[in-house]
Amino acid sequence: MKTLLAIIAAASLVVSCGVFEEEQTSIDATSGGTTAAPTGGGDSTPTAAVTKRISAGGEAQAGGQHTCGIKSNGTAQCWGSDSNGQSTVPSDLGSVSSISAGSWFTCAIKTNGTAQCWGYDGNGQSTVPSDLGSVSSISVGSENTCAIKSNGTAQCWGSDSNGQSTVPSDLG
Repeated sequence: MKTLLAIIAAASLVVSCGVFEEEQTSIDATSGGTTAAPTGGGDSTPTAAVTKRISAGGEAQAGGQHTCGIKSNGTAQCWGSDSNGQSTVPSDLGSVSSISAGSWFTCAIKTNGTAQCWGYDGNGQSTVPSDLGSVSSISVGSENTCAIKSNGTAQCWGSDSNGQSTVPSDLG
């Protein structure tokens, strides 16, 4: 029996992913997703143009034109569009505990708690602030990034054209 560990879906994005204990199945975005009986019978599940295997405890994140996952050995792998380097995982990244895929860039939390971003940086969204320190979570948008620092405070950077990088003073 396959147990759903996580699902990431966004109607405006070109891909969605589900991470299963035994396999990961991606929805075929070109046809809007088709269904077929899974191996071993059971309910219908989305089929994919390409199926990638991510083991139990793994993570997958769908960005605007790319997807990234964490493999069982802790390393990141990205696929899809690489028009701004968003799918080219830096060789010095090492093991990661979390990953977040944005429209044209990607950020990850290394196992030592530091953040590293790559890809498009037109608004500074991939430039990790030098005072960020250790983080427990990170989330990227189309032109900005926000992280929860290990002390529980939020810090955001990148575009602030709509106030999206200005953390409200009464947040915590």
